[in-house]
Amino acid sequence: MMKFDINKFLEMSSRVAFALCLLCGFLLWIPSYILPFDIISFRKNYGLVLFLVFAFSLAIIVSYVVWWLLSIISKRYKQHKRKHKMNDILKNLDPQDKSYLNKYLKKGQTSVYMDMTNPVHIKLKSYGVIQLPLGTNLGILTTFSGFISPLAVEILNKHPEYLK
Repeated sequence: MMKFDINKFLEMSSRVAFALCLLCGFLLWIPSYILPFDIISFRKNYGLVLFLVFAFSLAIIVSYVVWWLLSIISKRYKQHKRKHKMNDILKNLDPQDKSYLNKYLKKGQTSVYMDMTNPVHIKLKSYGVIQLPLGTNLGILTTFSGFISPLAVEILNKHPEYLK
């Protein structure tokens, strides 16, 4: 069964709708003295059809713009929520967590070496403060290379008092 994707439909049809809207708007409202052919009789015969196509295509364009604005607002809200959550996590770190992060950030280093049997490393990974890179890790069975989340680094650079 074919799955209907509203996002792809709106993206594809908005381009077609924009072209149709321009064409119908051009044929409906351009002054007749500018055009080299008799537009008045064309408008009398096909004006209603042109207007309906214009209105329908304009509705598709407006729905696409609304969908686009809502997706931007949703992304910004999720980013803000994620940043606020990370800020709360970093503000309430345990002393062991702070010392582990301080060890790397004082050197300006964001790549870390993690031992997955260490509870501090596991906790920071579960909070999303440190992350494993995608792909294959070339570490021993329990040790991996990783990195401090860019969002965590940005927040800790703004608020170094969180690590004291």
